[in-house]
Amino acid sequence: MQFATRTSARLLIAIAIFVLAASTLLLTRSPQSAAFSAESRPALAPFAAIITLPLPMPTASELRNFVLPVALAAALLLLAVTADSHPTLRAPRWFEICAVAAAAIAVLSAFVNQAWDLSHGWIFFFVAGAGWAALLARRATPRTVAFVLAGAAIVACGACVLSLVHRQILGIQFVRWPVGPIAVSSELAAVWAAAAAGCLVGLVASRPAIAPRSRNFAIAGALLTAFAALALLRATERVAPAIALLIAVAWAIVLPWSSHPARRRIIVAAVAALALGGAIFGFAHRADRAGSLSVRLAYWNTIFHRFPSWAALGVGPDLFVVTSTNDLARARAETPHPLHGTLERSAHNEWLQACFELGLVGGLLYAVLPLGALAAAYRAFPRATAETRMMLATTSTGLVALIVAEAANVNLRYGTVPGWYWTLIGLTLALAGSTRAPRPAPAWLPRRTILRLAAAGLAVAVLLITLTDGAAAYAQARGEATLATDDVAAARWFTLATPRLGAEQWLKTRAGLATAASNLARSTLIAPPVESSDSMKAARQAAAAAWTEIYQRCPGYHGDGGSLAEAQFMSGDPKLAEATLNRYLSEVDPYDASANALFARTFTHDDSATLDALARAARSAGFDNDSAQLLRTAATSPDEHAIWNNRVAAAEADVRLPEKDWKDPLAPETLRLEAARLSAAGDRASAARLGKLAADAYFKLYTENNPRRRPAEAEADAFARAAEDLFRSDPSQYQAAYELICNAERFAVLGGELEQLRNPDPNAEFVGGQVVPTDLPEIYRPLWRLSALLHLAAGRVQNIELRIRSSLPEDHWSQAEVDAVWVALARELVDAFAKLPPDRRPSHYDRLVRLASTAATRPANQRP
Repeated sequence: MQFATRTSARLLIAIAIFVLAASTLLLTRSPQSAAFSAESRPALAPFAAIITLPLPMPTASELRNFVLPVALAAALLLLAVTADSHPTLRAPRWFEICAVAAAAIAVLSAFVNQAWDLSHGWIFFFVAGAGWAALLARRATPRTVAFVLAGAAIVACGACVLSLVHRQILGIQFVRWPVGPIAVSSELAAVWAAAAAGCLVGLVASRPAIAPRSRNFAIAGALLTAFAALALLRATERVAPAIALLIAVAWAIVLPWSSHPARRRIIVAAVAALALGGAIFGFAHRADRAGSLSVRLAYWNTIFHRFPSWAALGVGPDLFVVTSTNDLARARAETPHPLHGTLERSAHNEWLQACFELGLVGGLLYAVLPLGALAAAYRAFPRATAETRMMLATTSTGLVALIVAEAANVNLRYGTVPGWYWTLIGLTLALAGSTRAPRPAPAWLPRRTILRLAAAGLAVAVLLITLTDGAAAYAQARGEATLATDDVAAARWFTLATPRLGAEQWLKTRAGLATAASNLARSTLIAPPVESSDSMKAARQAAAAAWTEIYQRCPGYHGDGGSLAEAQFMSGDPKLAEATLNRYLSEVDPYDASANALFARTFTHDDSATLDALARAARSAGFDNDSAQLLRTAATSPDEHAIWNNRVAAAEADVRLPEKDWKDPLAPETLRLEAARLSAAGDRASAARLGKLAADAYFKLYTENNPRRRPAEAEADAFARAAEDLFRSDPSQYQAAYELICNAERFAVLGGELEQLRNPDPNAEFVGGQVVPTDLPEIYRPLWRLSALLHLAAGRVQNIELRIRSSLPEDHWSQAEVDAVWVALARELVDAFAKLPPDRRPSHYDRLVRLASTAATRPANQRP
């Protein structure tokens, strides 16, 4: 019996440390992990090899989603084989009762909202996390918790060091490996720093009674963790986690006062004041942050406007992504910057989102789980031993930081943070329970054999669900990898991926399947004669069916209306396709680029309607080659040519006026279309003039913070095209072209994720001197290459490697490939400047010639 107890305790410690380590560090092979290959990151390659599994997944951290279910299954199996399957009861029953009640409400909400297929994933992961916390609360002892906290400190320090080293090696100021994006890294850094601060405060409060050896070990671990976590938090420079840390430290300071009942009101008031002050400071600090506050207010406003429709049972677990994407689709099209993005993934407030999805009762029960753990720690602190008080301060302070941070984030919806969240709850409850006398097992509890069989059965069920979702995730990754090369294989993989858990994954896998089906349907339009008509018809109907499933559930999902209309048209129902397209463009997104292009290509009846559709498309995106052909045909037709010229002239007059006085609300887009037409015709000087007028109009909307600012892709495209047309028409205008491309960069970066430099130089370039991008979409790679070219032309080379790397896929970031681009750019510039008289060439032209004549690998100190 004693051996089994000792062994089970060690195994429980191992499982708990595995949860924390795997949730924080585990990576898989994916497009995001290519940047950590031995060729591009030699210094990090050994660490990457240790923590990266050679398994294709949609994202590098995808496997972290399955850590808690696997841990729960392992703990249940441990419970099934342990001799003391009837442990004495210390942990309070309220936690299990609240968790079961919240899960029951979630199930009821899913069925009432007819959303079980989208909601059951959230329910499964919630039950897995709460079950893991409950098992820890019942099985962990203070000695167990001590070992788990020691392992947690090692994991936290290692993660911080690796993140900071990766940032240093990369050169570009990314904080995204191995923990994850900046939001996740900063939140966990705050939790680790808070836990370390709590440990130190607990040591001070219990100093006389703790053995010197234990005290010295705890002090060393807490100081190392605090130093590493604070360094990472400073590197991320996020406000909300910093506020969460301050409030958590306040909790740690006042926690020892819990033994003085007369002071409790003062304690509560002080913590509440800190929370309120931190929230006000955070909102004020975010007021000028690229829509960070405005997007939160838009989400919260939408939630409150739907009240009381969601008050009883909510809109359904995990359905914010569907409901809000639909609700805000039109607003997102009209005012894209307050509502940036194409999918409303979360409310940026975990607790509000839980109420919205589960209803008021369900949301409150969900919030009671961590808050009740804090209350248990507060009550247990006075009667705990010195070591237990130190550990209670550690776990509860870390939990406070996480709770506060989640008021501005929803990282609990993803795989990294939940491992720490549920483990902290379980450890806190276990420590609080250890201060009470054990209770015997109730008489109604089944026999040990039945409990063991039930635990084993539950473990098997959890593992089967986890393996099914893991296999579906693997299939999704394979589908995404083959979508560009083999539509048949991609459709097969995405079909296998459709059982994925989670509403967002439900949308993504079906969108992948629908995209592959549409590609196959398009191929049948040019199928060889041997292709059977039945198979062609089946392919087209499959595409229509796949897009219909998405459109019926989430018409606001980006681009699904146009894709559905195209599939319906290919399947032989043009009237239905036109009706779908008209409804989508009028009710959901009038500026969807692909939908408007389809309308212009297929359903317009005159050249004027074609040009209108192309202008609407240009309002939200760049201008592609297919649209250019339609533009040339429509704008130069005999019936439309004079009308179009008058429209262009009117647009020139409009953009010189305030936006409210524009007669044509799409005046800048009209100028962009004409500039694209002139550029294709070879008149790049005139194209540059009109393109700059359109770009200046966009910049004016930006400086006025006009809600009808265009999406970042359109803004960046306008400035980039104007810069390229100006430089190609007259290379001597390289300085003016350089200034235009700097603005193109600004809009491209502001439209995605960015990181502000710690000590920005207000006189330096915006990109590289004040901020750096942390999101590098493929569509902007030509822009970054053009920017590198024009920066080199202007002799501005300080941050040129940032631009060169941004123009390349991450698996091509080796120094040799970067140097090769240096040389290629220099040769292109030499060819352009050689046509100019010597007095119109840049002063560093000779250095460009020397660089262009060298080998592809060029020492940095020999560059211009």
